[in-house]
Amino acid sequence: MKLETEIKKGKDVSSYLKRSWNKIMKKTFGSSPLENFSKDIFFKVKDEKKLVVMGALTPVRIKYLGKTYNILGITEIVALKRKKGYGKILMQEILKYVEKTGKTAVGFTGDRTSPFYKKCGLKIKPGMVKKFVYTPKNKAEEKEVKYALKNDSDVIYIERKDKFITKVASSKLNVQLPCMYW
Repeated sequence: MKLETEIKKGKDVSSYLKRSWNKIMKKTFGSSPLENFSKDIFFKVKDEKKLVVMGALTPVRIKYLGKTYNILGITEIVALKRKKGYGKILMQEILKYVEKTGKTAVGFTGDRTSPFYKKCGLKIKPGMVKKFVYTPKNKAEEKEVKYALKNDSDVIYIERKDKFITKVASSKLNVQLPCMYW
């Protein structure tokens, strides 16, 4: 069985893959937030020409405690085939990419999937999602926000020299998110 991994910038992703990605996101998470993702970095693993797992990193600029942090948001991780090691292969590619950038990477996940990310080498802050706040811009977003960031979610991360997560954990102030999803 031959596995093929691919990394592409959002601007280079085909329209077909964008539509497929959103269809999978809608089926998996009940929403398809990917609209303008030209700056995102997409990762996919194929098994004999069939997509088996996918994920993305999105550049996020956060202003916190008087400083601007340029982090990578870990997002859209979906395994179409589970319990075969494909997710770990994807995460290894993402970790290698993050290592090269030197940036902190942050994502959100339920406590059920946190052990998987820990096995892949990410750190976990249980329940820390409460410190990340997005202010909805309209009524439709209010409903989505309640669904998207549940208070029992964990923060998964890879911290670099900016010590962003350490600063968030040690402060009483919340992080105001610039976007609803990443």
